[in-house]
Amino acid sequence: MSKTAKEMFEELGFKKIVNSYSTVVYEKGFRTISFIMMSDGSNIVTSSGHMSMMTLKAINQQCKELGWLDD
Repeated sequence: MSKTAKEMFEELGFKKIVNSYSTVVYEKGFRTISFIMMSDGSNIVTSSGHMSMMTLKAINQQCKELGWLDD
């Protein structure tokens, strides 16, 4: 069974601090990764700083769960 994005982020030390209709935000110290659905229908991901491949995998998983990427 594959892990959820939340589980993957938690393993990396991130905590989900926002979970609303249009925004999901994970935080680890001063680092944040945000998933934002814009009013025009576009979707964006922002990240402060560099990321590891494991973080990128968690980001991709979150995008899949939000329906932003195909499986």
